Amino acid sequence: MYTNRVVHHKKFFRNINYNKLVNEILIHEKKLKKNDLYFEGGAALNFISENYKELNKILKQLHDSKKIANHFKSKFIINSCSAISDKKNYKRSSKWHRDVRYFNKNAHAEMILCIIPITLCDQSNGSTIFKLRNNKLVQKKLLPGDILIADASLLHRAGNKKGDKKRIIVTISLTPPHIKPIMDFSEIFKKFKTKSLYLKQLLGYTSRTPKTYKEFFQPEKNRFFQKDQIKN
Repeated sequence: MYTNRVVHHKKFFRNINYNKLVNEILIHEKKLKKNDLYFEGGAALNFISENYKELNKILKQLHDSKKIANHFKSKFIINSCSAISDKKNYKRSSKWHRDVRYFNKNAHAEMILCIIPITLCDQSNGSTIFKLRNNKLVQKKLLPGDILIADASLLHRAGNKKGDKKRIIVTISLTPPHIKPIMDFSEIFKKFKTKSLYLKQLLGYTSRTPKTYKEFFQPEKNRFFQKDQIKN
């Protein structure tokens, strides 16, 4: 569904408090700064916590999406989840790049990029630009509640900001479970007090990599990579 495409779904999300979501992003940024982990400025990387209630509403609705499930034809997990609140300081997003580490223009998109606007995003404040295979440029106007889903192998970059209007987005990459995420989110999930099934799936707890022989040789029901994770 999303291979070689950029698809704008309007009013995708329901019942999200975007003011509270901005506050969750600011809390995450402060946490990173406190631990000297704030990367390049303007980006709250690895934006995951059981305490981020509005973010987790978004994750639940992504998990339940039939459109995304139909694309993968299997379960899927989070590869990365970040928020960008200051494009001026986060220079990496302003350069043309792909979010995949390999490129095959004929392959089915095994990674999709979800861009979730927290504020209005348009040409004036640098809405993301995609370059399609035919070199056509696509830059969409997005409103809170919308989602832009694209093949992560497409070249893209942040647009040029023309004014002072702030642009805040959450970017989430999704993949089938056999592709390793940028961070072992399953270790984070183990520390969560509430073991929500959708977070268990999205954070890769049912598609882990065993570290020892003991972890590898388990009864089927206890295996780290569960058989329901493969394609239907």
